[in-house]
Amino acid sequence: MTITLSKAGHQVVAAMRRTTGKNAGVAMELSALPNVDVIEMDVLSDDSVQQAVKQTLEKHRRIDVLVNNAAVSGFGLFEAFSMGQIKNMMDINLYGVIRAYQAVLPSMRKNKKRAHYQPYFRSEWVLASFYGSVSYFQVRR
Repeated sequence: MTITLSKAGHQVVAAMRRTTGKNAGVAMELSALPNVDVIEMDVLSDDSVQQAVKQTLEKHRRIDVLVNNAAVSGFGLFEAFSMGQIKNMMDINLYGVIRAYQAVLPSMRKNKKRAHYQPYFRSEWVLASFYGSVSYFQVRR
């Protein structure tokens, strides 16, 4: 999506975590595209999301579109997941979306822009991944 929007001449701010670590290669590749800024943002952190939005607004003065695409899933036996793993999935897939919306929507509302793109509803998606790992069976009477 970043490449397509960049080629169409749109300004893109690609937010991701670990831009100087694990994702450094991707961050450098995206930064080399015209009209693309890469910034650090971790949807698990209120402060990180707020800082990323603040940094974007300071540089570009507005955000017209928000694309949420951070998500994790788990595959395997449902009972094998720890509550910590489940909470982490929900924190990223549901609360991460809420963090981003709460940080961005006030400025979009102020500028009369309300576009946001949700590739899928994350809490439903993460629950579906759990449901897929549960074996159902029928007891015959």
